[in-house]
Amino acid sequence: PSFGYIIGFTAAAYIIGLIIEKSRKSIISFIAANMAGIAVIYFFGVIYIYLLMNLYMGKHINMLKAISIGLAPFIIKDIIIAFVLSFICRKIYFTLKNT
Repeated sequence: PSFGYIIGFTAAAYIIGLIIEKSRKSIISFIAANMAGIAVIYFFGVIYIYLLMNLYMGKHINMLKAISIGLAPFIIKDIIIAFVLSFICRKIYFTLKNT
């Protein structure tokens, strides 16, 4: 079921880049971009789990069950990591921009 997340990583990279490119490069912009990226990753991941279970594996689950499998166990940790990495990414962004 991880293939949906792989698709989500690609889409999230695009969305994060777009948000940062059009932003003022504040820490809030980096946090918002990372949170949007997480939302995109989980959107594709959970949808894939739902479709895989219902259409391929023949195990009929509702969307709430797909969320409890593919989002609930991981979301808090991922939000914390994304928040911390926002500060690191901003520092790296300005370091690379000035070289």
